Order: sequence, then structure tokens, then C-alpha cells
Amino acid sequence: MVEGAIVRSIFMSRHRARESSGQRRGVDQPGNVMADEGNVKTPLDALQDTLSRLKEMAHYSQTNIEKLAALWLEVSEHKEQKQYEKMVDEVLKRQNQFQESITPLIEAYETEIARLKADAQ
Repeated sequence: MVEGAIVRSIFMSRHRARESSGQRRGVDQPGNVMADEGNVKTPLDALQDTLSRLKEMAHYSQTNIEKLAALWLEVSEHKEQKQYEKMVDEVLKRQNQFQESITPLIEAYETEIARLKADAQ
């Protein structure tokens, strides 16, 4: 799947860049704190952490959509606020666009995590 390849490509390019610059976890360099050797994240752990953050963003996005929809109804019902109806509608549309954009990204991460778990077994 293309999204999985994109996620894998982004993760691996950052991983390689960190290794080539000597910024690996657990490497003692001036100004860097040593990582606990037992606490080094695997690529799977890093993907799962990112997925968790993405899901949190999606949750808050959905909450924002619900609040904006209620606000739009309130604004549209009051004559004195009619001039703001289009502006609230535009914000609601953009929040919907974000929600629609983050969903395939979450799915791509889930697919890549499932692939890594299958490869590990």
C-alpha cells in the first residue's frame, strides 16, 4: 500500500539521518543525555507512539466538529449573528477537511504497525 510505504520511508529516513549524525539513543555525546539502555524505542514503538498521538488529534478534531456544528446552528438562528454564519461554516469545513485527511494517515500507520508485527512473528 502506498501510504504504508510513505510512513515507512519517512520513519526510515529519519532513523538513518539520526544514526549517520551520531544521534543514536544511548550514545554519550556532549550535551546529550544517555538513554536508559532498557528503554530504547524500537521502530514499532515509535510508530505506535505516533499512531497514539494521531488518534488523539482525531478525537479532538471530532469534538471540535461537534462543537462547531452546534455553534453554527446557534449563530444561524440569531439575526444579530447572521453575518458570522459563513465564517463559522468555513471553520467547520476546514475542521472536516482535517478530519478527512487524518483518517487515511491513521490507517496507513495501522497498516504499517500490523506489517511490522507480522514480520516480527
